[in-house]
Amino acid sequence: MNAEHYIFDAFAIIAYLNNESGADRVGKILTDAQAGKVKIFMHAVNLGEVYYHVFKEEGESIANAIWGIVKNYPLEISYELDEGLLLDVCRIKGSYLVSYADAFALMMAHRYDGHLVTGDSEMKRVEKVKLVWIG
Repeated sequence: MNAEHYIFDAFAIIAYLNNESGADRVGKILTDAQAGKVKIFMHAVNLGEVYYHVFKEEGESIANAIWGIVKNYPLEISYELDEGLLLDVCRIKGSYLVSYADAFALMMAHRYDGHLVTGDSEMKRVEKVKLVWIG
């Protein structure tokens, strides 16, 4: 049996870190991933979003600490960026009213046939994506 795939965007991680709405759902998925029941993926662009959000709000030392913490979560961070992937991201961005970084999360959800974990209302506009809504 294949494990279910989940894709985290920056919203999911920030909600979890700040114990906001949906943090319990994100925590459950992290626990399930630790137990090998599910797999979690995130693109480095979305991790970068988490970093700059924390950097802006809390400063560089906290942002660096959060970077290390998130990289130790049971998730696979993709640093892949080849021409085909970039064009997929551009097509998503050109088709929907989402941010460029969100287009990376959507691309990951498509590539891994996964559930996108988010509370970002922009994502509700996208057709054919399986959402785990935490907003």
